Amino acid sequence: SKLVLGHVLRAGGGESDGDTLIVLLADHPSTPRHVGRKLARWLLRYEPSESLVDAIVARWQATDGEIAAVVREILSTQWLLEAQLGTHPKLRRPFH
Repeated sequence: SKLVLGHVLRAGGGESDGDTLIVLLADHPSTPRHVGRKLARWLLRYEPSESLVDAIVARWQATDGEIAAVVREILSTQWLLEAQLGTHPKLRRPFH
């Protein structure tokens, strides 16, 4: 048996252990903040503001983790303008 994030996975689970682990990670309370910050770093700024990360987490929770909705939140006018006014905005080419 294995102990993962406080949950015991029985021995011999095989592939179902991997599926269970993915569900545990997706449902973990820190996942929206971690993934949201990574997306904001990729799309907008090297150091996203806490208000942006909070908005991402709120959208994640409201849509049950729908990535398209989260990306729309990150690329909304408000956050694009904030990124351009800050220091070191990301400059991505369209093919990214």
